[in-house]
Amino acid sequence: MAELYIVLAVYLFVIVTFILLSFAGAIVRSFLFSRAGESAWKSFIPFYGSFIYHKIAFGEKKISGFWFLNLAIPGFYSVYTSIKFARAFGRTSGFFLF
Repeated sequence: MAELYIVLAVYLFVIVTFILLSFAGAIVRSFLFSRAGESAWKSFIPFYGSFIYHKIAFGEKKISGFWFLNLAIPGFYSVYTSIKFARAFGRTSGFFLF
């Protein structure tokens, strides 16, 4: 029975950590949206926030073929968009790691 409590405690820790990191990321993203001239509330709406993030990173007003990469190769698209987002703020491509 003690093993069950340990496993449940570990799961609870992982879930709470994930929720806290997600919330912190959402707050940081809202500050970046404000700095880019967009409303901060747009970052909290799931698909619309991704569209605005894409618009800031690539400077486009409409949906392009890069959305297909999000569906086909999500890891590549995420890294590539983060690099473009960092460059949109005048940073180097290595800045996306932070």
